Amino acid sequence: KECIFSVECQLVNITGQIEGTFFLYEEEICFRGEQKYISFSLSSITMILYRSYLHFEYGLEFFLTNQKSHFLFFKKGIKEKILQLLRNSPNQYLKQGLKLWNSKEFLNIQTEKWRNGVISNYEYLMYLNLLSGRSFNDLSQYPVFPWILTNYKSETLDLDDESNYR
Repeated sequence: KECIFSVECQLVNITGQIEGTFFLYEEEICFRGEQKYISFSLSSITMILYRSYLHFEYGLEFFLTNQKSHFLFFKKGIKEKILQLLRNSPNQYLKQGLKLWNSKEFLNIQTEKWRNGVISNYEYLMYLNLLSGRSFNDLSQYPVFPWILTNYKSETLDLDDESNYR
């Protein structure tokens, strides 16, 4: 297989960052670090979101059909180059379906689903976290959830008692 593009980058995960190289092939993306190797097919990508790391907005998080995501951090200007290459890829899936989410439109759709009971409170809060730049791969930007309990004094908590909730 022929490499279309490669560049040094960092894989950001819960334990920190791993130096390595990003490789874009016609059918897949790979990351090779000294002690970490990741590979996923382009057709398994469901969403790509912009990400910042250490207050620099040079990252991309790839969300996959297997419910995993990979957060890669590049040098300035590289993420745009990668997105352009993905848009121009001969891979049929990418030509037809890959797009960066229009955050406002996506949020409106998810809000309507939540209002109609199609998605749960948890799913809706996860979408809000994703769109606000939060990631399970970065402890400094880990998803947050509102506090819903009011009773912090009892040793046991009766979940059926409505007075225990905000």
